[in-house]
Formats: sequence, structure tokens, C-alpha cells
Amino acid sequence: MDTLGVVGLSGYLPKGPKIKRERQGFLGIEDPSTKNKMKIFLAHGTKDMLVPMRIFRDTRKRVEKVVGSEDLESHEYAGMGHVTSGEELRDVCEFLEKVVPE
Repeated sequence: MDTLGVVGLSGYLPKGPKIKRERQGFLGIEDPSTKNKMKIFLAHGTKDMLVPMRIFRDTRKRVEKVVGSEDLESHEYAGMGHVTSGEELRDVCEFLEKVVPE
């Protein structure tokens, strides 16, 4: 199985326990060859008025508990609101270049 990449921008996960359940179901976690094949990229602006930083940081913490710190890449962009930026898009592209096979 190829590595899977998930990108989350300026968002949150409202139901933490569902993350683990869905990940296990999707990857078939009982098969050791599929373990730790999902890489996750989370990004958020520090001035986001729609999804506060405390919600993003809580989401990041819960995702990290499930996938581990080695499979989670997280970025906070100072002064950025609920938008995207060139810096964020650059980081997403770099993440995808590492995760998505040629």
C-alpha cells in the first residue's frame, strides 16, 4: 500500500474518537504492512477568526495522539486569518512532494 497524505487547512475535527476509528478502518490496521502509512499536514493562521487557535491546537493534539508525531506535520502562520498564503501553499506542496509517490 502506498503512503496516504491528508491535508487540513484552517479547520478542526469535532469528534476526536472518530479519527482513530476511521483511520483503522481505512488502513486495515490489523495488517502490519499498512501501519503508519498515513501522513497528515495541518496548518492554521494565528489570526483566524472563524476557527480559533485553541480549537486548532486541540485538534492537532488529538490527531498526534492517534497518528504519532512522526506522521504529523503542523504549521501555524503568524498574522494569517481564515485564508491561505503563498507560504502555506509552499509548505503544502513540499509535504505532498514527500508523501505522494511519483
